[in-house]
Amino acid sequence: MQLDRNFIEELKARVKLSDVIGRKLRLTRRGREFVALSPFSNEKSPSFTINDDKGFYHCFSTGKHGDAITFIMETENLGFAEAVTKLAGELGMTVPVASRSGPERDRAFRERRAGLYEIMGLAAAFYREQLALTSAAQARAYLERRRVPLTLCQSMGLGYAPKARSLLCDALRAKGAAPDLLVEAGLAIRPEGGDAVHDRFRDRIMFPITDNSDRVIAFGGRAMSAEAQAKYLNSPETPLFHKGNVLYNLANARRALGAGNPRAPDTLIVAEGYMDVIALTGAGITNAVAPLGTALTETQLGLLWKFTPEPILCFDGDAAGRKAALRAVERALPLLKPGHSLQFAIMPQGLDPDDVINQRGMKAMQEILARPVQLIDLLWSSEVERITLDTPERRAGLEGRLAARLKEIADQTVRNHYQEEVRARTRKLFQRAPDQGAAPKNMVGRASGAWKRRAGGRNPVIADFAGPASGEVKRSLLAAAGAVPNLAARRERVILSGVLHHPELLQGHLEVFCNLSLADPGLDRLRSTIIDLIAEYPGLETGPLQRHLIDLGHGGLIDQLTASGFLSGDWYCGPGAAFADAQKGWLQTIQLHARETHLKQAIDEATEALEMDFSHANEQALMALQKQVAEELQNGLALGLDSGFGEASGR
Repeated sequence: MQLDRNFIEELKARVKLSDVIGRKLRLTRRGREFVALSPFSNEKSPSFTINDDKGFYHCFSTGKHGDAITFIMETENLGFAEAVTKLAGELGMTVPVASRSGPERDRAFRERRAGLYEIMGLAAAFYREQLALTSAAQARAYLERRRVPLTLCQSMGLGYAPKARSLLCDALRAKGAAPDLLVEAGLAIRPEGGDAVHDRFRDRIMFPITDNSDRVIAFGGRAMSAEAQAKYLNSPETPLFHKGNVLYNLANARRALGAGNPRAPDTLIVAEGYMDVIALTGAGITNAVAPLGTALTETQLGLLWKFTPEPILCFDGDAAGRKAALRAVERALPLLKPGHSLQFAIMPQGLDPDDVINQRGMKAMQEILARPVQLIDLLWSSEVERITLDTPERRAGLEGRLAARLKEIADQTVRNHYQEEVRARTRKLFQRAPDQGAAPKNMVGRASGAWKRRAGGRNPVIADFAGPASGEVKRSLLAAAGAVPNLAARRERVILSGVLHHPELLQGHLEVFCNLSLADPGLDRLRSTIIDLIAEYPGLETGPLQRHLIDLGHGGLIDQLTASGFLSGDWYCGPGAAFADAQKGWLQTIQLHARETHLKQAIDEATEALEMDFSHANEQALMALQKQVAEELQNGLALGLDSGFGEASGR
């Protein structure tokens, strides 16, 4: 069987050599290479090296050298065609068979492909020359406004496609390029029914797109005219270019890996567009790439993982950016494998990496990249933060949705670890739900002395909070009768919302806020971030505080806690409350939260004591405590505030 040589090149480019060899040998990373014991000799010290960047292995003990195909042939005793078919099948690729018309046809194909590469190189040089001419003044001015200096334009190969209808075609035809080849390369358009061709790209800043060998295979063009139908225009699909198989700037970015760059994590950073990559490169973050105007494809994910196990995907902090991040999660889940995942750097609201660098500086960008969100965390928050888990049915629904998502993971080992992690998080999340009804009566054991002493009388923690509730507060959602966990979960959110709207509440009460017991892990993380910000920026006001928190990845939770209507019954923690009312209501809300926390702990201890020793005394103690809790709920567990509460806020 005669195989298409172009396919062989693509197969080698897409496969990760260490993955192929790692299925048979135990690999150890050393710098940018892997080492292993040679499969070709009986050695005690590893002399077998694998270099993913170059796509070759070398065995120093035997002198054998080769690529992924050679390795399969050597270790599995297969022929060349059999090894190619096996490797292609593992990558989901179909092996095309070269034409049977003979070597002349195959040679003609290779020559035509070489001609396409040559034409693309000539076009890139033409566009670079045009950027320096007077006709490109508007394009240069745009790049200057975007803080892209001439030196960066040159290093990234930027150019300009002039407005003239066929200036590129005329220049390349003068060098011997046939019109058909210009059309095939995606540089020219032939109107239907006509013979003449004209330039595809006109009046655009040009971004050369290269393959892994740094050969130009396509272009992206940014329109200078506001009337252009498409702001960005990419080359069409050609024999050299398949948009879903390529990442912008990958050849440069892969060379930057392992170089010890102090400005960026040692992994590929995936931005959303050309200008983001250029801005990052100009700031010294030279390991940045971008897809070509679409969501990441499976092939592009495979390319990323070929060079780095956990690339960082950068997304805007707005709703569109969050949706794009979640689409990346959905695309990646079925493809996850041991040691390979995604990380997410969420930009501040309304900003992209280019904006962050230009408006806030390099340090701000470095801080964002240094604290990426892990895939498991983004998956978890996307399901947990959007709903209220106040009923068994809703909690069961959450478990069902998460279980369905995890079934998408094809690798059994990775899926098992995800399931274990989600079970642990779910248990922790649901721990705030108390036991319902009486304790089981088939447990025996011995009650603790501490509980027996506590069960004998009124709980001192509860007694500390005696006080009548005002009529205004009794109408609050906080005073609504219901299950303790529902109220506790809401109070946690109201307390955090109060700080978001009135950060001055923490002046003199920061220790109380620090020691607050929060069952919700998302709120607990938010509280920790607030404490860090207040420590770093004393006197931080509402707007800056919320913007900082959004920048640090808490945007979804901030939206919930500041949403219109969320505090409809708890106005004193909202933006319209006077500070005097906010302080009174907030402090007593914290007291009520502490009270409920102690109630739950008391019930848990009583239940545990009864399980250990099912005696009449322990049963009576638990029943007495349950009755006490019911009475507290009946009385509202409301705020004990004076009759003048709310006057400062005009209520």
